[in-house]
Amino acid sequence: MAKPRVTTKQQALLTHLDGMTHMLWLDPEQLVTTTVGRQRTEQIERAIEYLIRSSVLMWHVRIDSTLTMVPEAHAQSGNKVSLRAKHITYALAERSSLLTKLEVIKSILEVPTEIQKSLRALNEVRNVCAHRLIIDNDEGRLVYKKHDLLKLACFHEFVMDMGDILNQYEPETRWLLDI
Repeated sequence: MAKPRVTTKQQALLTHLDGMTHMLWLDPEQLVTTTVGRQRTEQIERAIEYLIRSSVLMWHVRIDSTLTMVPEAHAQSGNKVSLRAKHITYALAERSSLLTKLEVIKSILEVPTEIQKSLRALNEVRNVCAHRLIIDNDEGRLVYKKHDLLKLACFHEFVMDMGDILNQYEPETRWLLDI
C-alpha cells in the first residue's frame, strides 16, 4: 500500500505532534524503548490516564460552552440576540457550573434523561480530573457511569455520549457563533 502524501504544512504539524507526544511521554515507541519492566507498565498506564484526563477536560469545556449558549438561543428574537439574553449568557458563563446550566436549560426545554445522566457523569469525572493529581484510591478513580474510564469500552461509551450531547445542543446554538 502506498504511503499517503502529505503537504509541507501537514508534515510540519506531524513533526510538531511527534515532538509533543515525545515530551509528554505519550509516544508508544518511546515508552517501549526507554523504559523496562514495571517502570514501562507504569509509564504506559500514566500515558493512558493523561490522555483520558485531557479528553475529559476538553469535552467538559466544549459542552459547558455549548450549554451556556442554549438559553441565549431560546431568548433570541428573529436572528438578533437581545441585550438581556447576552447578560443571561454572561451570567451563566461566568458564574454557573455545568449542572446549574443543566437546571436552567431544563426550565426552558425538555432534556432527555440519558443526556442528563451523561452530563452528571461528565461533571463527576471532570471534578476528579481537575482536583486530584494522583488517583490512588476508589474515591478518586476515573469512573463514568459506574465504570472504569481507563478501560477502552467505557472510554468509548464516554466519547459517544459526549457526541450525543453536542448533537443535541450544538445545532441550535451554532448560529450564535456567527454573530
